[in-house]
Amino acid sequence: MVQWPEEIPREEFTRLYFVEKTLRWLIRNQLSSLSKDWWEKRVPYTIQRHARMNKRREKGISKDDLHPIFYIFFRDYLVIMKNRDNWSRCFKLLFRLNEFESLLMDLSTLRNKIAHMRPLNPKEKEKLEDISKQILEPIWKHTCNDPFIFPANELKERGKYQEAEMLLKEGLRKTGKDPWIAFHLGELYITMGKTQKAINQLEHAEKFLPLPNYKNKVKELLKLIRK
Repeated sequence: MVQWPEEIPREEFTRLYFVEKTLRWLIRNQLSSLSKDWWEKRVPYTIQRHARMNKRREKGISKDDLHPIFYIFFRDYLVIMKNRDNWSRCFKLLFRLNEFESLLMDLSTLRNKIAHMRPLNPKEKEKLEDISKQILEPIWKHTCNDPFIFPANELKERGKYQEAEMLLKEGLRKTGKDPWIAFHLGELYITMGKTQKAINQLEHAEKFLPLPNYKNKVKELLKLIRK
């Protein structure tokens, strides 16, 4: 008799989803700062071609008109990031190349196991969390903390709440509602006495933050303001 694993890897799926979504967003955000035609000029033609083919296959099944980057393969992330001078101009400040390559190789192994419905053992779950942290935290620092969260916190400390709110909302818009920014906006709304707005932002953060230590911060804050 075949033993079918009973555990549904919801957390692992969510974490992978967010890591890949963040990588796609990072590539698009960074390369578009170099060229409006970044897809044509900064992505190898072979990747453009198979992305178009993948998108064409899905036409008629899905009505979503997604950017071609949603149709690339996992292995393509690094190829795009290393293409031409993309790495030196856009990604060198975030990662060391050899370490980043190793992280993606390890993540690919875990990703394949999850995608084929094979449960991770406890050690692999810890590894997935650690890899996700090593990929996401440098990106958050560069795209969330430095341009939006740190300056907003300084404004908050000086009592300039509305300016801090505007900056964090701009960060949400530019990052596609990043949950780490939503968490800080929720904290700000608590300080401003806007409880329902705080709950809305914190619920978004709780739902989409992929790392347990970050998610637990949100849960504790939600408990406090719901009492």
